[in-house]
Amino acid sequence: MSAATPAPTSYSVQLVLPDAITQPLDEWATGAEGASIPAAGWHITLLPSFVSRTGEATLTALLAAVAARHMPYAVRLSRIELVADRTRNGYAAVFLAERDDGQNRRLHTLQADLAESLAPLRTATQPGLNGAPFTPHVSLALAVSEKEGERLA
Repeated sequence: MSAATPAPTSYSVQLVLPDAITQPLDEWATGAEGASIPAAGWHITLLPSFVSRTGEATLTALLAAVAARHMPYAVRLSRIELVADRTRNGYAAVFLAERDDGQNRRLHTLQADLAESLAPLRTATQPGLNGAPFTPHVSLALAVSEKEGERLA
């Protein structure tokens, strides 16, 4: 009898929010029925879950090279949005999202650079998200009914 093959390690690329922002979000989520604090912490996903076709050292070096091409910048998310939950059919999600005024152009540029640079090395584990356009946001609630989402938004 052979041993089971371990599942491949999955990765995602995220911007983790600073404590000055996460503390008020934690307080809001704790008091808002239906909201949830993400297990990975409050973040903006730049690339959804994937399996790498290369080793972790190569992946880390490539991520560092992409990051080195981009200067720090401020990200602005200022709109609460109720959307269909892309990962759970029949449910809604509540996002803290950007306004459509180009204020996060540098974030979009970083995400496009990451997607292009890592494309040959990654296999998506959530195909429904893989072809979706990049929508900068912080998830405030996932897998909620539309009614719950409207109340939270």
